[in-house]
Amino acid sequence: MDMSKTQKNNEVKFIERYSPEDYMNARLDQQIKWYDQKSIGFKNLHFWLVFGSIILSSLGSFIAILGFLLLEFTLLIQIVSSVLGIIVALCLALDKFNTYQELHLQYRSTCEKLNQEKLLYLTRAGDYTSSDDNSNFRLLVQRCESVMATETGNWAQLKEKKT
Repeated sequence: MDMSKTQKNNEVKFIERYSPEDYMNARLDQQIKWYDQKSIGFKNLHFWLVFGSIILSSLGSFIAILGFLLLEFTLLIQIVSSVLGIIVALCLALDKFNTYQELHLQYRSTCEKLNQEKLLYLTRAGDYTSSDDNSNFRLLVQRCESVMATETGNWAQLKEKKT
C-alpha cells in the first residue's frame, strides 16, 4: 500500500512538472526521430553491404572468366578475383556481426509503436478515451516508456547474443 501511495505521488509530481506537450516535444518526438534516423541508417548500411557483395562477387566471377580469354594476364586476374572474394566475405561478415538488418527492424518497430501511441493519444482513440486528461497522459507516458525500455532490453540481448 505504501508503494502505491509513493507511486501516485511520483506520478502527480511528474504531471505537475511536465505537460503533455512538454513530454511530446522533449521526450517522445525526440525518441521517435532518433529511432527513425537509426533505423534508416542501419537499413542503408545493410543494403549497401549486401548489394556491394553481390556486385563484387559478380565482378569476381566475370574477371575469372576473362582469365580464360586473356592468358597473358592470368596471374593478375587470379589475384584480382581473389581480392574481390576477400572483400565480399568481409562485407558480409561486417553486416552479420553488426546485425544491421536486425537493428533496422527493431528500431523501425519501436519508432512505429511510439508513433502509434502518440496518434492514439492525440485522437483520443483506443485506450485513451477517458475524460480524465491526466489519466490519458499517465497512460501515454507509461506505454511509451515501456516500449523504449523493452527496446533497450532487446538491444542488449542482441548485442549479448553477438559475443
